Amino acid sequence: MDLRTGDGADDPARGAEWGTERSVRAEVIAALLLGARAAEPGMVPAVRLSGARITGRLDLTFADVGYAVLLRNCHWVERPHLAGVRLRQVSLSGSHLPGL
Repeated sequence: MDLRTGDGADDPARGAEWGTERSVRAEVIAALLLGARAAEPGMVPAVRLSGARITGRLDLTFADVGYAVLLRNCHWVERPHLAGVRLRQVSLSGSHLPGL
């Protein structure tokens, strides 16, 4: 899902100014990554999100995630917990993350 507007207000460092329509709860992302929805036959699962304000704390501590995690150009409200996590692929490019 791409939530960027393309109108010049997409700088992740200014994500605190984005409206609620661009907010995604970290718990939803974690649920998807930890198997809340089964992969469709013949498809390669991944979580792809651009231009979102991620609210709450993404906690993947010691999780084994078999999907690609592409959270690009996002504004993170809280620092994610990623201690011991195993990820197949991760991209946080262009994102604003506190503490990282």
